[in-house]
Amino acid sequence: MQPEVSVIICAYKAADLAPLAIESALTQDVPVEVLVIDDASPDDSLAQLTARYDGDSRVRIIGRSRNGGPSAARNDGLDAARGTWIALLDADDAFSPGRLAYLLKAAKSLDADFVADNQRLVLDPATDEGEIAFAEAEGPILLNLDGLLDDRRFPAGRLSLGYLKPMIRRSFLDDNGLRYDTDMRMAEDFDLYARCFAAGAKAYYLSEPFYRYRRGHVSATAGGARNLHLVASAMDRLHETIGDSVSPDLRRAIQARAGRFRRAYWRTRLLSPLSRLLKGSRTAQSPHQQQP
Repeated sequence: MQPEVSVIICAYKAADLAPLAIESALTQDVPVEVLVIDDASPDDSLAQLTARYDGDSRVRIIGRSRNGGPSAARNDGLDAARGTWIALLDADDAFSPGRLAYLLKAAKSLDADFVADNQRLVLDPATDEGEIAFAEAEGPILLNLDGLLDDRRFPAGRLSLGYLKPMIRRSFLDDNGLRYDTDMRMAEDFDLYARCFAAGAKAYYLSEPFYRYRRGHVSATAGGARNLHLVASAMDRLHETIGDSVSPDLRRAIQARAGRFRRAYWRTRLLSPLSRLLKGSRTAQSPHQQQP
C-alpha cells in the first residue's frame, strides 16, 4: 500500500529509545512508512534496529557511512520518502494515538502545505502526562515568517516555533528545492521552516497537543555559549539564503534575532567565568566540618 505519510526519524545511538518512537508511528490509523536514518552510530544501534524490524515492510532502516548531523540524516530521509506527506519525529519522542489522522484532516480542510500541532512536554513519551509547550488557541493559526522570527507575534508558550514538529507536503519541498542545510547542526529546523514560509507555504498551527516531546533542554541557552553562537550563525546564514527574497522589515527581523543570540552569547562568555569564580570563593569560605 502506498504510504500517505512518511515519518522520518533521525537516530544516533538510539537503539533503546527509537523503538517507542517507531511504534508510535506504526500504530497511527493512516498508511505510513517509517524511515529511520542511523547517523553512523558508533555502537550497534544500526544492527539492533535492522534486526528488530526485519520483515516489516513499513519500516526502512537506513545507515549512513559517516556522521553528518541531523540535517544530513533528515535529507537522506526526504530523498527516500514515498509518502504524500512528511512527518518529523525525534528518536526520543513519540506521537500520541490519532495524531497523523488529526493533522491530515486539518491539512486537507485548510488546503495546507505545512501543519503543526501543539506538544506535550513529558518525562516519559509513552504517556500523555505533562504540560503543553505552546499556547492554546481558538481554531487554526496561520503561520508566517513574521511570527517565526518574532515570538511576540505568536501566543506565548514554553517553546519558540523552531521546536514545532510539522507535517509538510512532500511535493511542496520538492517543487521548491527545499532541504535541510547540512552546514547547520543547531537551529536547522528553524532554518527550514523559515525557507518554507519564504517560499509561500500555506502553514497552520493547531493547538491540540498530539506530539510528545521528551522533557529536557528546551532552549539554546541550556547548551551554553557554544549553542548561542551556533544559533546566531544560523540566523546569519538564513539572512544570506533568503535575505534578497523577503521584505526589508523581514531582513531586519532576521538580523535582530541574530543580534539577540549574539548578545546572549557574549553575556554567557563573560558571566560564566565570574559565576564560577564566585562559586569557588563561596566554597573556599565555607567552614570545614569538625571531626568528633
